[in-house]
Amino acid sequence: MPQNFPNSTAIESISELIDNKVTIKWKNGNSYTYTVLNPESFLRDLSNVKSVGSFVNRKIQENTLQLV
Repeated sequence: MPQNFPNSTAIESISELIDNKVTIKWKNGNSYTYTVLNPESFLRDLSNVKSVGSFVNRKIQENTLQLV
């Protein structure tokens, strides 16, 4: 079941993690699928963030999320 983020200005939802992949739906309507290099850490950290958009962008820059 996807996690929805109604208060985020950048991220609408993040799909359930399946086969180390997530699909992120952005508020602008674009959706992208990413491979998650460290799924346990990603999910744990995601549950504790204040800004989902900043978190996702940081993980993309760190290559923790890699575009499929």
